[in-house]
Amino acid sequence: MVSLVECFWSLQGEGPWVGVPTLFVRTAGCPLRCTYCDTVESYEARPDFEVRDLRGRTIVVLRNPVEAATLLQAEWAKPAGPGAWLSVTGGEPLLWPGFCRDLFVGARSRGFRTLLESAALDADALRQVLPHADHLSLDYKLPSTLGGDLLSRSRHAASHLECLEVATGAGVETSLKIVLTPGVGREELREALEQLRPFRGGLCLVLQPVTPCLDEGRPLDTDALLEWTEMALGMDFGIRVLPQVHKSLGLA
Repeated sequence: MVSLVECFWSLQGEGPWVGVPTLFVRTAGCPLRCTYCDTVESYEARPDFEVRDLRGRTIVVLRNPVEAATLLQAEWAKPAGPGAWLSVTGGEPLLWPGFCRDLFVGARSRGFRTLLESAALDADALRQVLPHADHLSLDYKLPSTLGGDLLSRSRHAASHLECLEVATGAGVETSLKIVLTPGVGREELREALEQLRPFRGGLCLVLQPVTPCLDEGRPLDTDALLEWTEMALGMDFGIRVLPQVHKSLGLA
């Protein structure tokens, strides 16, 4: 069982599957405090959570904690047409690998494709979920976008790389997102891309200009975005440059 923040239908707003109808299951709890976080409500669990339809209307309010089977047996948890996805997001879903595994197994049996959105911090937890995921949307958190001390931030980078090695080694379709803020430095990004270079054949690199939120009050300017894009292309990455499309559409 796990505590959820919300469960809702929407259109995927990030990554290579942008625009696809998706049932999002958002878990509570996250060890990170990113400067651009737009889901601060996910830091701690609440006694209950809402289930909402595509128009944002409340379908039902459920009590926490909840089992994966409880969600999947519900009438509203049917694929919205062919090609619908179920995404488990957070917070950090890999805090609860058993729940993610059970959710994905059940979702696939109902006709969903399954997507894990994770900050890529725990390779052992990822291994438990991998066989049941159709797509992994992992993050590489640049140090300038994280709170905490320098040692903690460097450990996160090592965890990201370990998770990437597990994901690409298993042959699971993988995208890796780097959020670009105005505070990102040239050497910081170059170092990250150099670390990621051995994996470039097995992933789609998503460069996401930040949506102003929380501590990030300014958007990334176009010159910086193009400079970072040229840097990634110069290292032979296959890339997509995508903002948070759901924000521009006024969706959750």
